Amino acid sequence: MRIGASCLTLLAMVALAPWGGCQELLKPIFPKFKPDPIVIEGEVEGTVPLGEILKGKGVRGKCEGYSTVHPTYLLPLPQNFAYLNLKVQGEGLVLLVQGPDGVFCRQENPELLGMWRAGTYQIWVGTRQKTKTKFRLSFSEMNQ
Repeated sequence: MRIGASCLTLLAMVALAPWGGCQELLKPIFPKFKPDPIVIEGEVEGTVPLGEILKGKGVRGKCEGYSTVHPTYLLPLPQNFAYLNLKVQGEGLVLLVQGPDGVFCRQENPELLGMWRAGTYQIWVGTRQKTKTKFRLSFSEMNQ
């Protein structure tokens, strides 16, 4: 499944941020979802240093780059996942995720995999430089 990411193309609902950007509230996913993987394509322009976004959040992993103040996506997981792989692909991207188990940042290999607890996850797709970049974000219960 491919989904275009923009303020007009939604999975469930768009929350317009006061700075003029948008964040998408993704449709909840459950274990054994179909199709697998779910793929979202979009474009990001990082303007805010990740250090400002992360102040006081106790991030796990080195986190340098730029994103938007508000998360790119909000992902509700109503149930635990024994294994879930979240991966972002594109040139010079950073993945930042805040959820029930803390805040995680991935730069070199922007993906998070393993057990995910039920809860709402804030997902920022960012850039290492202040550039506009296309990305492909995917969710899978298999190794990608």
